[in-house]
Amino acid sequence: MSLTKQDIEHVAKLARLDLDETEIKKFTLQLGDILEYVEKLQEVKTGNTMPMLHSLDSGNILRSDKNTPSIDHTQIMKNAPEAQGEFFKVKKVIE
Repeated sequence: MSLTKQDIEHVAKLARLDLDETEIKKFTLQLGDILEYVEKLQEVKTGNTMPMLHSLDSGNILRSDKNTPSIDHTQIMKNAPEAQGEFFKVKKVIE
């Protein structure tokens, strides 16, 4: 498919672009090359090809949720350098 100067001017008008003559010539060639490539791609027989979302055959790796008991609070508090009641005691950081 070849594009004409009028095609480029029409697309430029729709996109509200103000193109000069050199840009129109440049885009006519570039867009023409793109459309020729698309025509080549349309020649490829894809009738027996299954659609795919990604080129790699992978999925989410998820683990099943299991309800397990939490660590005992007294065991956790054994790791505290200092404790105050059932809380970790830390240095004051805000005056």
